[in-house]
Amino acid sequence: MHTLDLLLHTVWFRPYVFVFLSVFLAFAIPAWGWRRTLVYTAAGYGLALAAEHSSSLPNGWFPFGHYEYNSEPFLDKELWVAGVPFMDSLSFVFLSFAGLQMARLATAPLKRGPRGWWDLRWADPGRPNDWRIWTHRK
Repeated sequence: MHTLDLLLHTVWFRPYVFVFLSVFLAFAIPAWGWRRTLVYTAAGYGLALAAEHSSSLPNGWFPFGHYEYNSEPFLDKELWVAGVPFMDSLSFVFLSFAGLQMARLATAPLKRGPRGWWDLRWADPGRPNDWRIWTHRK
């Protein structure tokens, strides 16, 4: 089976992953732009793939402890990369983005709405928080 066929089957079997990926892209691209979003996605996917692959090796334990995938029923039905389901590593990207945005919501300054109420948008959405937010110095 070709890689494209496996990718299409992966989307068919796990549509929720790609719905979440679409939501991630819909929020990240306007805030960060294509380039930063692409770098974040590639770096996040690569890091997650390395972590998942390392833990699933026969002598692997880092960083999640040793585990094995039951790949036999799914190996010819969805895309796998280096012995790891494609969608597992992809999930880390949008889950980490969601965690980052929740942390920003708790710490970053928000815009004021037209009537002075707080708006759920950041004052500067393209600029990530820096270390000073944690030390309460601006």
